[in-house]
Amino acid sequence: MIYNGDFLNHIYHKLRSTKVQAANLWLASLETGPVAGIFVVSDESYTYYIASGKLENAPRGVVSFLIWHAIQESVKRHLGFDFEGSDLKPVEHFFRSFGGEQTPYFQISKASNKLLDLGFRIIGKL
Repeated sequence: MIYNGDFLNHIYHKLRSTKVQAANLWLASLETGPVAGIFVVSDESYTYYIASGKLENAPRGVVSFLIWHAIQESVKRHLGFDFEGSDLKPVEHFFRSFGGEQTPYFQISKASNKLLDLGFRIIGKL
């Protein structure tokens, strides 16, 4: 993971201090305490799935349940739900199991100068 709990905690509290429903942390608990959680943030149009985690002893499907709950809450607020995608095939398959549509994005560039065009091609291959 490229970020830690302190970073997510900072984002969560910053967003909650400015806009009540801009950030949500959904937790699943057993008698012993929390076993899984997901973190989502929202704007005027979408809820964005940011991160999730679970303990090894968490029940199977608990993260799926939390994501489904976050989707349902987004629907109630008339917001779309954005999984933010993944290049990992198992993750992409998991996200698609919720019925979402893949939205490809492209980065297109063109240079009128042949030297700049060569530079763009080299950078694109790195």
